[in-house]
Amino acid sequence: MSDPAIEKADALVAAASFAGGTNGDLGTAMLMFFERINERIPHMMPIVIGAWQRGRFRPWHPMHSAPTDGTVVELCARYTFATAGFPRYGHFLDGAWRESTRDGRELVAWAWRERDPEWPFEGEAL
Repeated sequence: MSDPAIEKADALVAAASFAGGTNGDLGTAMLMFFERINERIPHMMPIVIGAWQRGRFRPWHPMHSAPTDGTVVELCARYTFATAGFPRYGHFLDGAWRESTRDGRELVAWAWRERDPEWPFEGEAL
């Protein structure tokens, strides 16, 4: 059974890293995040620090720094005809960002980060 406090800490760290990574000032965003947690819910600090140390923190980066060699990364992106987007796996191919699916739809991406290293491989026992 999972611990709700740990799940909440993981979500908080992910949200803070997203906010800081997309505006390009990750260090300031994370410092403010830790200060806010310490002021408002200090008993959560050890759990939040644990989430950080477990590697749940995967910062978002601006698109100009994304690999364009076909490497699959996690993108915050939308379809070209859509008005909203969400995280999805994609890669750069033929001059455009494409979803890493059979369709390979073109995407409009605004942030990227490395794939989750804990993502299970097909056939891996869970």
